[in-house]
Amino acid sequence: MNAIQNLLLYDDDSAGNQQFELTYFLQPLANYVVVMSTYVQYQTGTFSLIATGPAVINFTPNSTVLIQSNYTSVLTTYSPTTCHPDMCSNSNFYYEAIKINVFVAGTYTIACSSSIDTYGFLFNNTFDPTHPTENLLLSDDDGAGNQQFKLVYFLQPSINYTVIATTYYPFISGNFSLIATGPGVVYFTRISSSNMTAVSGNLSFYGVQLNFDTQALSNDWSLCYNDTYNVILNDSVLISILGICNKQKLMLGCRPVGSSLLSVAAMGLRGDVLYSCGESTSCTHIANGVGWYFAYEYSWGFVNNNDIVYRY
Repeated sequence: MNAIQNLLLYDDDSAGNQQFELTYFLQPLANYVVVMSTYVQYQTGTFSLIATGPAVINFTPNSTVLIQSNYTSVLTTYSPTTCHPDMCSNSNFYYEAIKINVFVAGTYTIACSSSIDTYGFLFNNTFDPTHPTENLLLSDDDGAGNQQFKLVYFLQPSINYTVIATTYYPFISGNFSLIATGPGVVYFTRISSSNMTAVSGNLSFYGVQLNFDTQALSNDWSLCYNDTYNVILNDSVLISILGICNKQKLMLGCRPVGSSLLSVAAMGLRGDVLYSCGESTSCTHIANGVGWYFAYEYSWGFVNNNDIVYRY
């Protein structure tokens, strides 16, 4: 919906006392719509419209008026990754979590607009990337046409919802916009990965381990990547590693060549191990007794508990 389409005029305080006044030459065979709103958001109250002119004006409430709300953001290589909740076989899709709230109950449409092929999911309350089907209400791929998703749902004002905007193909980044239409305003709030619901995973050990024997791991764990220390972890190498190691729980470790023991090791949930530090050179994310740091352009690893690593 285009909020300024068919707009003839608008006003704020011409009637005095913070009230609007609209003056226009009306035709007898034309239909007109007056949209009444407030200057300050979230305000409610009673109001009256007083019309004067050469004849009677008939007022009829128009229940079909839809309000448009917009949200714009970008998926980058620093964005967290997850799988598609309706088919969780690959965990390498960049995503953004957006909390939405409404103050007017009704059916709302949330459509995506982007140059990339998008995929959308709607969750009741929160989204947990380690349990991606939990609280899932609906999903869509191409409902809006042009490879864009469209979510249509009856939203309640007393409930928090989460929209997950992601892509159809893994490791795709780009700008996107969400256009919501419905009987009221949709309020969008970006949820950072550090604000995601904390989930206690079934991890084999806590904190940073020294001289760790991988034979102590359960059969649920298996080696997904191994290489010598002189490999430069650039963008392409990291993308390849994350594509191979696509599980929800990860362990990082290093060992001397030929040794069966890891000199140092740590494990955590995928969202913690891959917590993006972006361009920051001093960043950690604490989880499972480990301070994690990850960024394509800098490095990927961990420190003991809440120690901070400085990268130059």
